Amino acid sequence: MNDQKLKSYYECKRCFYQCYQKNDMIKHLNKKKLCIRLFESFKYSDEDLYNLSIIRIYPNQNELNKDIQCENCLKYFGSKNNLLRHNKTPCKKVSIPTYYEEYNNEFGNSNNKVIEKEPLIINNVTNIVNNNIINFNINIVKSFDDEWDVSKIDNHLKLLLLMNDSKFTKTLENILDNDINLNVLIDNTGEFGLVYKENNFEPMDIKEIVKRSMNKIYVQLTKFHQEITEENDKNNIKINNLEEEKKAIDIKYNEFISNKRIEEKVTEYIKSIYNKRREDTLRICNEIKESENKEEGY
Repeated sequence: MNDQKLKSYYECKRCFYQCYQKNDMIKHLNKKKLCIRLFESFKYSDEDLYNLSIIRIYPNQNELNKDIQCENCLKYFGSKNNLLRHNKTPCKKVSIPTYYEEYNNEFGNSNNKVIEKEPLIINNVTNIVNNNIINFNINIVKSFDDEWDVSKIDNHLKLLLLMNDSKFTKTLENILDNDINLNVLIDNTGEFGLVYKENNFEPMDIKEIVKRSMNKIYVQLTKFHQEITEENDKNNIKINNLEEEKKAIDIKYNEFISNKRIEEKVTEYIKSIYNKRREDTLRICNEIKESENKEEGY
């Protein structure tokens, strides 16, 4: 085995766990409880995350002969004959080789370097999360622990939301129309998502994300009802069924808390709403990251 082979390794594109053996990486990727997905991994699809993670990474990749790399699966071969034999059978196509190159350039391979620290295998996910903190400007993105910014929802829309049969989901959709509230990234294949808190994205159990989101929506709808009621009383306006709609809000929220079947159904709805804004969330947070890097002279 040559020196180049000894220094090569595999890296999970979800959590950046590293190992020397492909079998070890496959075991890691196929665990029943998937690793926590970090912010940087959200630029890849779920399928490409797996495919890219089982491609061996070479520290001196720029010196390798690009002619002996498979165009489909991006694997490298020691000779053209080996590549020809490989091409006789179908292989899995990786659809984003440019992202793979971008990843290498961004995370340490642009200078032909590889992590030399022993042991190479990183198995402490908490440390990985802590060591990959991405700082954000709190004035641009609201913290998940804070109240949402509802300044763009006027009284007319508040009333429509209160009277809507899908009060909770429609309210969340309208809240997320304001980019400042885009502070959640959902991992559909794992048990954890990411929430923006205290100037960085942190992992949180998806069920906890949904639970806290529903509580925030309930609080927000209750405030909407109070504001509309006070406004109507001030102007001597009476709206039929407004009090009944408040009762409906309480019933829906209590059912979510107490009924497992409804909780599971609501969880899928909430995940879907957050996922509709995933690209915008990534775009905004990447812009913030790039802006801060420029300020620090990177």
